[in-house]
Amino acid sequence: MILSPRIVRFSTPPTSFEIVREVGEDQKLLVANQKGFHAGYEEASQALSLQLLEQRTQIANLQENTLKAICGQFEMLLVEVQQAVPALAIDIARRALAGVSLDPVHVKAIANEVLAELAPGTPGIKLRFCPRDLQTVQDLAEEFTQKYPGLELVADPDLVPGDCMASSHFGTIDARLSGKLENIAHALL
Repeated sequence: MILSPRIVRFSTPPTSFEIVREVGEDQKLLVANQKGFHAGYEEASQALSLQLLEQRTQIANLQENTLKAICGQFEMLLVEVQQAVPALAIDIARRALAGVSLDPVHVKAIANEVLAELAPGTPGIKLRFCPRDLQTVQDLAEEFTQKYPGLELVADPDLVPGDCMASSHFGTIDARLSGKLENIAHALL
């Protein structure tokens, strides 16, 4: 039984009130309350679940976009580093080798490397060194002239320690250190 609002008039003021309901009415009200509570709970849970799902999707999209951006930046940085490293390595090598004084073994190895490009017995070879390296290799001139008769050792002030150039009627072999370093730089790219 559902009570509806009515105006009630009393002839004497009441001292207490008691609302009487039918038997089982309290039970029905309790069940209705519980059903309403559960329905509201389920509705709120579903709404919250949808909201959480939307937030998770947004966070996943943000993470994905962030990772894509980081990967793109990493790839660009990697390309920049790959382009910069050879130049840096060559610059380091140039600075480290600047003014290096080579011993006879190294100067001989450089001369042998250049002469290996020519056939033994090739006439009219001029082997040019920087003046300091030429002084070092003068003692080895006899060893070179046995294999290459008429070999002439020449001082070239334009060359630096470690440089060597050979020329013959076939052409010029450039074994300057700067050229070798450039070849290394191109190989690294």
